[in-house]
Amino acid sequence: MKSRLVVAVVVLVVLTSGAWAQALFSPRAAGMGGAGIAVADDGAAWFQNPAGLAALNVPVKEGTEYGNDVIFGFADTDEMSAWGLSWSGWKPSSNMGFGAGFGDVENLGSAFGAGFGVGFKDTPLSAGLNVMALNPDGTVVDESTVLNAGALYRLSLGEGKAPLRVGLTVLDITDEMGGPVWNAGLAWKATSDLLIAVDFNDLSDEGDQGVLVSGGVEYAFGSAKAWRARAGAMDNGDETDFTVGLGYQAKQWRLDAAYLDTEDGVWTFGVGVNL
Repeated sequence: MKSRLVVAVVVLVVLTSGAWAQALFSPRAAGMGGAGIAVADDGAAWFQNPAGLAALNVPVKEGTEYGNDVIFGFADTDEMSAWGLSWSGWKPSSNMGFGAGFGDVENLGSAFGAGFGVGFKDTPLSAGLNVMALNPDGTVVDESTVLNAGALYRLSLGEGKAPLRVGLTVLDITDEMGGPVWNAGLAWKATSDLLIAVDFNDLSDEGDQGVLVSGGVEYAFGSAKAWRARAGAMDNGDETDFTVGLGYQAKQWRLDAAYLDTEDGVWTFGVGVNL
């Protein structure tokens, strides 16, 4: 990573879709190898893939038109810590949604962003945009405001089966930090209890490390299927880091924890709530 371009792309990917971003915005995705581009169905959707804001898995309470999900995440290693707050909400009757969040990673930088997603009428296709203000620590990369785009298609697999979710994101479409960086993802609900997700990051090879393939599974078990066990593998370009996670949901509240077996080892914890 000798050039400023490569460093810029790495900072961009880390602050918007890498291990730390998932750890502080979505401990759930962190436990699944960081895969979230095609999942993008909870409070982290605005940054994982803004197109997911039009198709959230967030209930709308009786007497209201909007469903909202909020996630507070905290991550820690021996070397640094991070925290993030993320919100995504949608209005199913209008096939659209909004979201925003803030995250700070010690010694790496902070990011603030907001997103919007809309579905195309009577189709399983949605699209969205988000904008992120990146404030990297140090002098190698300047502060930047980055525009990102996303698309999501829900492919029918037959009656009674959950659709295959196919996602696409383009980071830095205005080339503020050496982009654009193209990413894609798949999410398949193989059974009512098992979710499989895979992300393909940096398809354009802007970071000069090849395509980064990460993915994982989520399995629901226990009484009322309130527990979620997760495992995955995250490709960081030099090696593959394994991840594990556990979640529990009680009514509108849920707790999530994950461990990323990176060089420093990342623990992340999150609290989520449907509003």
